Amino acid sequence: MTAVLGLPGLALHEIPEAFVPEEPRLGGAAVPVPAARLAALSSTGTVLLGRRPDDLHVKEFRASVIAETRALFRVPHDHTLTVVAARPTELCHLTAAQPWAAGLKVTGTGPRATAWRSATAGVRESTGLTPLAVVADEDPAWRERLEAAPVGAWRVAELTGTAEVLTGRGVRDADVAFLCPSGLLGVGVGLTVAVLSPRAASASPGLTRVLDVAGAAVGTGDLVMFAHAVRAVAESDATSAAAGRGARRALVADWAATRDWVTAPAAGAGDALTVRLVTALTPGTVAELGRFLETAHLAYGLTDPADPHALRIGLYDSLRTADIERLLGLLDFLVARLAHTTDPDQEGR
Repeated sequence: MTAVLGLPGLALHEIPEAFVPEEPRLGGAAVPVPAARLAALSSTGTVLLGRRPDDLHVKEFRASVIAETRALFRVPHDHTLTVVAARPTELCHLTAAQPWAAGLKVTGTGPRATAWRSATAGVRESTGLTPLAVVADEDPAWRERLEAAPVGAWRVAELTGTAEVLTGRGVRDADVAFLCPSGLLGVGVGLTVAVLSPRAASASPGLTRVLDVAGAAVGTGDLVMFAHAVRAVAESDATSAAAGRGARRALVADWAATRDWVTAPAAGAGDALTVRLVTALTPGTVAELGRFLETAHLAYGLTDPADPHALRIGLYDSLRTADIERLLGLLDFLVARLAHTTDPDQEGR
């Protein structure tokens, strides 16, 4: 197999074994799902799979999962929580369409904040207090912005990229909060946790109905794996997990600080689930790099067309530090090979 990326003739066997990650789901858009999640299907799943959605045992199981998820995210007792078969982008558009969201001010810089702004384009201006939407992993000051919002202002929080949701922060401070739990819990993409405050539920009956329908659409198999993940995180050592994420972030930051083709990320806390690296590579080269890594099954999810100059590396609890080290070595190898093949001095040799 031959690579692209301006690396003519590069065969996979030329890549040093020390640079080949054992786990390829290393990017911000891919998440390793631990084997224990799948094993749950053959334990708890054997009792529930194949039953009708309105079966009493299935309904009781769903209720228990919601209760444990509420406890994990420290959801206030008067807020509603729903696990839905939808993506955050869909809820972004639904939320932006609510009458109270007119003139929604979006903070943050990145693909999700851009999606929010796209959803609010052309919407009439607010006639009262300006509603606020924060995207946690794309706005370092998201916590302070939520807490500083004027009394009575509507607040929305997109919490996909942060583990701080485990402290209840963001959930308790917003009228509408949601997140894709895949990176935080180590489950497949496709589910979203949505939390509404009492006034949001009252003012948005259409949104509430959509969430109820999307919640009923969650398959029992997905819910079994989600329930296993919730229980595993609840029983884990939060301090140790945060320290692990911080150490993985420091590893990437220290590596980036000594490379001239990538900018080292700003210092971050242990709540970040990914690290974004801005590169000096052209968007075409970044895209080709991502395609090569995925086609060769070396690393998935590092690039995003909506963020063409950047690479995003996962810091998830389900990742091994050794695989991140291998990935960084692999990036060094490929970028060095690219520089060699594009060096004018090498032309004609």
